Amino acid sequence: EKITATDPESHSADLLAANIAKLKELFPEVVAEGKVDFAALQEILGNEVETGEEALLLESGWAYFANSYRAIAAPGWRVATAGHGGPFVAAMQLGNIIGCQFHPELSGAYGEALLSRFLEQQS
Repeated sequence: EKITATDPESHSADLLAANIAKLKELFPEVVAEGKVDFAALQEILGNEVETGEEALLLESGWAYFANSYRAIAAPGWRVATAGHGGPFVAAMQLGNIIGCQFHPELSGAYGEALLSRFLEQQS
């Protein structure tokens, strides 16, 4: 039997609407009129990176995290931390070596500034 454009089987799932609906179930305060308030969502999810005085190249700001693995401590390293389900090491520095749990290349101006500070130190 031939499927036509009016048959329900010919339509793709609306993944965007489904994801927004699920997000509204989890965080009703960040969805209004089908639009997501990403600033409010970021506040709730807590992707803020915090540094101490000893962090050198690492600074406080907002970063993009895309995985669920985390280091709890980095003995001997200068660290920046974040908290989502508990505190964890967001980035660490030892001399001219930096390790990031987040994606600096996807973290907007914050990530660009971190990469710039690193490159300036190397020259």
